[in-house]
Amino acid sequence: MRDSMSENFKANNNNSYRKREKRALAWIEAVNGKKNFGWTTPGKLRDGVALCNLINNLQPGSISQVSTSKMAFKQRENIMSFLKVIYQYGVPKQEIFKPVDLLEGSNMLQVICTIEALGQLAHKKGYKGPALNDKILWIKLSFQYVKTTMMYDRWVREIWERPITKSLF
Repeated sequence: MRDSMSENFKANNNNSYRKREKRALAWIEAVNGKKNFGWTTPGKLRDGVALCNLINNLQPGSISQVSTSKMAFKQRENIMSFLKVIYQYGVPKQEIFKPVDLLEGSNMLQVICTIEALGQLAHKKGYKGPALNDKILWIKLSFQYVKTTMMYDRWVREIWERPITKSLF
């Protein structure tokens, strides 16, 4: 019985994290006005470009140079610039993730917490754009998820049901 309770707890925690992750990513995309590509949060945010664009949209001119290079040290510079600016913006130090949390994907919950803290602070400071808890944003995100899942399921069925025309041997 204890194992099933711990499994339920883990599943609920993971589900809660996924909701927070999707909400944070949807907010970043809404504020930036464009989709970020990648399947996972680290994949979408690892280069730091979306984060730098986010703070530049909240506080124009905050980060003057955003590198689009795929070199690890340039990505780290983008992330460090973002973290420095959000600290100056007013996000408490204890709510700010460390660069390694994102670069290695080791503590993504802290990354999401930082984005949530930034979103709440932005609206307290008078930002009038999309809100982190915007229901319309959630409806759009849910529709996009369902649409993507349906397309993937259809693709898998087509591949699976397709007759094999050539022998592999």
